[in-house]
Amino acid sequence: DHSIHQCHQLREFIAAEFARLGLTPGGSDGTFFQSLPLQSAINPHAPGGTGRNVIATLAGSDPALRSERIVIGAHYDHLGEGMAGSLAPGEQAIHNGADDNASGVAAMLWAAERLAAGTRPARSVTFIAFTGEESGLLGSAHYVANAGADSGPMVAMINLDMVGRLGAGPLIVYGVDTAAEWNALLVPAAQRAGVAVATRGEG
Repeated sequence: DHSIHQCHQLREFIAAEFARLGLTPGGSDGTFFQSLPLQSAINPHAPGGTGRNVIATLAGSDPALRSERIVIGAHYDHLGEGMAGSLAPGEQAIHNGADDNASGVAAMLWAAERLAAGTRPARSVTFIAFTGEESGLLGSAHYVANAGADSGPMVAMINLDMVGRLGAGPLIVYGVDTAAEWNALLVPAAQRAGVAVATRGEG
């Protein structure tokens, strides 16, 4: 199946990028991969079989804070050859997901590259490319349930699902009401960067 082969190529590419940046593998047995079942009671169209999250960590610089983690995530699975929820559900055409998974993964890798090359943040940063998100948030749910006690507490998560199609409009950021700190951090940062931003409370 073309979409399964394409997902395999994508996760191998992401893992290679994590390795190139010198990030620490965060998956199972010292690898970048975390395996999970892709069956879904929520979505009967889920592909079944086994999928893999791709996980890497950049250790924080502050000895007192590095045990805490900020997670930056995106999903690399896509709608394959069309299914319920795609823009053309009746067509047998490949939906590569440039407006969805590809843009989010590209933004996540860009953030990883910038953070790995610059001044290391105080807290550790875990970068995760999730699988199974189109089938019912399977990859992210599995990660949360199986992150492991040695991973340290997760203090924030930035989800890069779809990035783009802004045109002349502002950058729209969803979910800012999920923590009191987001507005206080986001608005000044956008002003410093010269980026017009519009916030939305819910995710």
